[in-house]
Amino acid sequence: MAPVGYYPIVPSLVDPANRQTNYLISLVNGTLSVVARPVIQTATWASNSFTFTWSATSNQMYQVQFRTNLTADAWLNLGSPITAIDSTVTVSESASVPQMFYRVVLYP
Repeated sequence: MAPVGYYPIVPSLVDPANRQTNYLISLVNGTLSVVARPVIQTATWASNSFTFTWSATSNQMYQVQFRTNLTADAWLNLGSPITAIDSTVTVSESASVPQMFYRVVLYP
């Protein structure tokens, strides 16, 4: 796995049979962004509210997901995606039971 950072992508054409004359080809440079995975740093339960903070990359979008039990087939999205504006993000969520399972994933 590459370290966190930005990496240039510079395409090149390899055409040993010289068939590119049959096509219009555009080579466009790009950038690969590698961001750190979110890590939950704190989690607290008080007054029917669950609050947690995770490490983030500024301007990266994250999605909080939950399950009511770990045998469920799929994680459900909790609210809309969140864009980080700093190196951490804090979210509070009202919940009727403290026994829910949460995760934070990078938003596509």
